[in-house]
Amino acid sequence: MRSIFTVLIFSLFTLSVSAQSIADMITTYRADYGALDRKYDVDPSVEHFDRFDEFYADWLQKLEDLDFAELSHPQQVDYLLFKNDLQRSAYFLNADRDRFNNISQFLPATGEVMNFINQRRNGNSMDGKEVAAWFNNWNSAVHTKKAELESHGLLAKREAVYLSDAIEELREGIEEAYGFYYGYDPDFTWWVEEPFKALNASLEEYAEMSEAHFDGEKEAADESGIVGNPIGEGEINRRLGFEMISYTPQELIDIANEQYEWTFNEMLRASRELGYGDDWKAALEYVKTTHVPAGEQPPLVKDLAEEAVTFLEDRDLVTIPDLAKETWRMVMLSPEWQKIAPFFLGGETVRIAYPTNTMTHEEKMMSMRGNNPHFSKP
Repeated sequence: MRSIFTVLIFSLFTLSVSAQSIADMITTYRADYGALDRKYDVDPSVEHFDRFDEFYADWLQKLEDLDFAELSHPQQVDYLLFKNDLQRSAYFLNADRDRFNNISQFLPATGEVMNFINQRRNGNSMDGKEVAAWFNNWNSAVHTKKAELESHGLLAKREAVYLSDAIEELREGIEEAYGFYYGYDPDFTWWVEEPFKALNASLEEYAEMSEAHFDGEKEAADESGIVGNPIGEGEINRRLGFEMISYTPQELIDIANEQYEWTFNEMLRASRELGYGDDWKAALEYVKTTHVPAGEQPPLVKDLAEEAVTFLEDRDLVTIPDLAKETWRMVMLSPEWQKIAPFFLGGETVRIAYPTNTMTHEEKMMSMRGNNPHFSKP
């Protein structure tokens, strides 16, 4: 009897391990990721790349140790999605490492700085005079690296921005470690305060200089002035694979052109129905004039929301919980927010864009015209 009980317990344990919820693994993964990201927070840095390279490899091995065939179908789906996310994260981590290696020659005293940051993490007592000498030397190193960068010539924009971000990460790491001791350790405070101010200012200046150290005209793809970062067909296909998109770039372009043609023809049809023939721009301008008066946008949004609910429920397209219909609410977007979010935004809280008394006449008309009932339909 005892042997049967033992076999039963062993079988249940084996089932528990082999059919462990992938969702639970993902929850643990996210918690572990957050803990590591908060500790190894100087990104980019060698220690960050090394630790997360190990982290992703460990989690991929945990997935490999599972028996995929024993998982339920929903768990198999979660398994594949989780594995894809890990592989994608590891791939882009290594890509960032390559970018870091390309610009690391312009970073000042990275090993020494990380040593200081790690001593702060461990709560070690610091010799103020020694730290002051470090800061003074690093300040000199910043000026040296700045001169080397200027002699090297302009970088590609992506490298210039990445270098600037890396310098800023170092600066923030030093600042955080400095703040840990400043004011609490009298010896540290007396020695280090002024050297820190000088080093901090130099790093800020260097980061600003690095960010602009590229030739915008040379990199602009067209007259728009937008600076591109061509990655090639192979890399595009790889990234489409990470997104589990089974189309080639050309197939996606063909689909987009097909959808554009359909949309354009529908726009012409609507223009003709409005009496503007094929002058769709004139029809569009007319539609903009159909806005409701100032102050009347909330009732319109309410009507549009109820119309959307009725449309979905009458056609049994999606189940909308009663609680969702009960708890959604509205707020008005401030004039400042409307500059970056000019239209109303949906969700549990619908954010409505419409003019206020503080706007100029042009701003008021822009807000009203852009949020007419037809443009606002979900």
